[in-house]
Amino acid sequence: MPFSARVLAVLMSSASLLGCEQAKTEPTFDYGPKRGLVAQLRSALEKEPCDRTKAVQYIQTVFSAGDWRGSIQFADDFSARCGKFPQLRSISYSAHMQLSEFDLAIRDATELIDSAPGNAGYWVWRAMAHQSREQSEQALGDFQQAFRLQPEQFQVANQLATAYERLDRPCEGHLVMLEHQQSNIESLGRPEVTKRIAQLAAMGCESGKGKAVVPVSKTGTMWVEPLVNGKTRGRFILDTGANSVAISQAFADRLGLKLEGARKLSFHTAKGLIQAPVVRVPSIALQGAQAENVEVAVMSTLPPDVDGLLGLGFLARFEMRLDAQAGRLELTERKR
Repeated sequence: MPFSARVLAVLMSSASLLGCEQAKTEPTFDYGPKRGLVAQLRSALEKEPCDRTKAVQYIQTVFSAGDWRGSIQFADDFSARCGKFPQLRSISYSAHMQLSEFDLAIRDATELIDSAPGNAGYWVWRAMAHQSREQSEQALGDFQQAFRLQPEQFQVANQLATAYERLDRPCEGHLVMLEHQQSNIESLGRPEVTKRIAQLAAMGCESGKGKAVVPVSKTGTMWVEPLVNGKTRGRFILDTGANSVAISQAFADRLGLKLEGARKLSFHTAKGLIQAPVVRVPSIALQGAQAENVEVAVMSTLPPDVDGLLGLGFLARFEMRLDAQAGRLELTERKR
């Protein structure tokens, strides 16, 4: 036999042995009653390897049959072959969580966040993976971002409040629940919301103190001049529909705020989704109503004549009563 023929025969023999060895060490998963559908979808994907509709059907079928490893492998192979596809990555995230592969779940959730940073659910997913690894601070940061994107969702608010509790910061969780309550008017009478607020308040948490009466115009903007940190007064817009307290960069400079290393969060604004550094100020006072340790976002999108926006991050700490006939908004201390 010529040399080249002998080499080819040896290679073919080795490949055959390797295939047999793999067959022994990598048994086929038993898909039970879904075996036929899995085979059908595999055949379709062999003909059109980047068919996204068939890819989703396949990975959902494989995952639902309990083949978590197979669904991960398919998502990785498809992404390498056809490009990133978030619908597959969301399945592989779930599979990694089932297998307690939390680092890989964090990787998948990060890819999903990069694909849609305004999706609060993806931030919650990554937070849950961080929690599973006992990375409490990282989990808190992701829950904070999810809440900023969807403060009206009870589950998101409660997850953030619970994350604060785990870090022995229940009063910050209490403020989160108050803000949630005011951002979702339907939650005002829900027993799970009031019960959660009461639980956190019982830990010695204080809301805002004092009272204020703000004139309300039937048309136009409500302007107020709160005192920040007991020394710097600004020209703010009072907005009961805004979730956060925001200040301009110029006002932050007047306050002498240090923004280096500050965590950046994404916010929904009239100009779309923007990122802004978030810090806490010791106090904000409006007339006789004062709140301490208030989170503020430093935003570059505020108009030049506006120092800040006074939203629910401050207002939710008080009982709010709007008297349209009298043309005023009253802020009073919450009843304990």
